[in-house]
Amino acid sequence: MFDFIRALMPREEHARGFRYFKEGALPFAAGPTDTWNQAWWCAQLSLLSYTTDAELLRKCLAAGSMTRFVPEGSDPTLLLCAHDAANLFIAFRGTDVVSGADFGAGLPAAGVHFKAFLEDVVIDVQARPARWPLADGPGEVHGGFLERYRAVQAQVRAAVAAFPGHALWLCGHSLGGSLALLASSDHPQARGVYTYGAPMTGNQAFVDSLSVPHARLVDGDDGVAGLSLARLGYVHGGHLTQLAPVHIRPLLAAIGISVPPPASLPLPVVGDVFEGFSEATLAAFSPLLHHSPVLYVAQCQAKV
Repeated sequence: MFDFIRALMPREEHARGFRYFKEGALPFAAGPTDTWNQAWWCAQLSLLSYTTDAELLRKCLAAGSMTRFVPEGSDPTLLLCAHDAANLFIAFRGTDVVSGADFGAGLPAAGVHFKAFLEDVVIDVQARPARWPLADGPGEVHGGFLERYRAVQAQVRAAVAAFPGHALWLCGHSLGGSLALLASSDHPQARGVYTYGAPMTGNQAFVDSLSVPHARLVDGDDGVAGLSLARLGYVHGGHLTQLAPVHIRPLLAAIGISVPPPASLPLPVVGDVFEGFSEATLAAFSPLLHHSPVLYVAQCQAKV
């Protein structure tokens, strides 16, 4: 079961099976915002933001004629800054469920990533409203998201300052999408912000204060994006593109990524507890599986 989920998370195998940025065959089109070209490009960067392997990132970004930029003294595990000759992309990492070394590297590595996962969960559940200082009027945002953004705010400002003549693009998956929205308020000069499966981030006053064009992409079966925080006064904003639910295996196969059948999954950490899970059982996990950043890449690639 965990390997099935792991196959939907960024890892080294994806760099071999998936041609990031079509190896330069489809350049980034920095024209009017809210295009499938930009959505596909930013979805890949949002996916790569989960990856901590510096050499893997270098190779994947090079396929799109981009170079990574790491502000001095920053934590590169929380966001990915990349640039080409004319554009600066900042992709914010979402909740770290399973990434990098994964369960397959053994219990010590699993413990490290589980710790990161728990830290992200604490951020996610701190939904209490907090005053957003950059919004006019009673703008409020998710307190946990604001705390995480403050942890990376200096990095974002350093990256923007380092490339003053570049067009700025912000993006992120899940929690990362909410951070991209907060960054768009902090940097209203950005050309566009793309979010994938992002939850509600703030109240109507916060949403109304945003001026950067926001393209919000949501898979129809994404359970995280569908969570309502309306009781706290939170709302969604941006231009919604609802992606039709699809079958996972054929969609990923179309971009060169294979997902193992559930009945034959090796499970090095949890043993064979989940051996023999049927497709019907996996369907119960559909809201989580359809939140995968890999699926958003595949969905967008099918449109370009």
